[in-house]
Amino acid sequence: MKQTYQIYVASPEGTALPDSVGDQEKEYKFDWGIIPEGEYEMTWSFVSKAHKIPVATGLLESVSVKVAFDVPFMTDRYEVNLASGYAGSSNIAGFLNFYDGPISDGHHMRQYRAVYSDNAPVIVRGKPSGNKFIVRCLNTTVLGSMVNYSLVINFKSLC
Repeated sequence: MKQTYQIYVASPEGTALPDSVGDQEKEYKFDWGIIPEGEYEMTWSFVSKAHKIPVATGLLESVSVKVAFDVPFMTDRYEVNLASGYAGSSNIAGFLNFYDGPISDGHHMRQYRAVYSDNAPVIVRGKPSGNKFIVRCLNTTVLGSMVNYSLVINFKSLC
């Protein structure tokens, strides 16, 4: 029987990694033992707290943010490496889009979001193991500290 498992992640529940700048990397404790062995399709959604940035900064640094999940399982994800010219395996799960609110006082409120359909699903071969995972927000020049966000990770069984 096909089942779907949802993991709700609130950023205050995570622990910032020691080398993380501005809480860009957080580790979460989670018992992967509740998910049975099998093959899964992983999708996710994300929303950050809105934060105030100068309009000029937002115009200069309006880039999507890459999100990586370091979860103890095998997936088929690759990222091109400019230096080597090869595509090595990657933990990149997809991108966050930014949304800017109305301008007031030379600033606007920026929020980062992704819904399930914004990024392609990732096939997970085998069940995750261990008792933790890490969420990394990469190239976050404007995003700043990732202290407040909510994330939902879905695992839908394929067999």
